Amino acid sequence: SLHDALPIFSGFLQMPGQPRSGVLVPDNAVVRSDERAWIYVQTVDTHFVRREITVDHHVPGGWFVTNSIAPGDKVVVTGAQMLLSEERKSQIKLED
Repeated sequence: SLHDALPIFSGFLQMPGQPRSGVLVPDNAVVRSDERAWIYVQTVDTHFVRREITVDHHVPGGWFVTNSIAPGDKVVVTGAQMLLSEERKSQIKLED
């Protein structure tokens, strides 16, 4: 498969202040564009939606993310950059 999606699990991060809930997102699931960080979430077998995430808290192997994703969501971990490239190509064609 060109795109592998794995379910995301909840996690906890020890930080000062109020406890925060979030999920652990692998490094290879995060793509960067327009000075922002994005992930692709699989909604059905062959449909993926790009979501902006905040990458404030790096953990070994990935990021502790508190927005735009929930435990059980399937995040693309193989081929995310290719999805972004294809999305950009289709936007360029629509603008012509």
